[in-house]
Amino acid sequence: MKAGISVAKLGRQLQVRIYWRLQKFYPAQLSGGMKQRLAIARGFATNPEILLMDEPFAALDEQNKHLLQSELAKLWEEFKSTVVFITHGLEEALLLGDRVVVMSSAPGKIIKDIDVPFDRPRHLSDLKRDPKFNELAEELWNSLRSEVLAARELETRKLQESTS
Repeated sequence: MKAGISVAKLGRQLQVRIYWRLQKFYPAQLSGGMKQRLAIARGFATNPEILLMDEPFAALDEQNKHLLQSELAKLWEEFKSTVVFITHGLEEALLLGDRVVVMSSAPGKIIKDIDVPFDRPRHLSDLKRDPKFNELAEELWNSLRSEVLAARELETRKLQESTS
């Protein structure tokens, strides 16, 4: 744990800020969004130096995803943990990241590494109006396009082989 904040103090902050009212519910009673909020709070609960988040919003609807992206950004601003955020969303990567590293399919190699130039706090609606945001999203897609097409072709070949 990083110096400067006690677990007790952090726990009090999370109780106030992160959905303390959900403590009365059983897991089966919580929606997917509520479960993700709690998972994010648990991730920050020990004030880690590094936090790995592997597609935490992939199963959520757009509305809850946007709300949780904002909550994650606020937590990051407060706790300053390094978050390694894995996503397939190009806009999400630019919204949440300070650096975007694009990897190839297996074997995974770094094929693009860019610094995100936008100041915080960030709002997706504002970023979408910024030409630089759109340029970076296009640049990321161009670096991924051949990887996506190659993976699709491989899947098609495997399906054809399995049905013949």
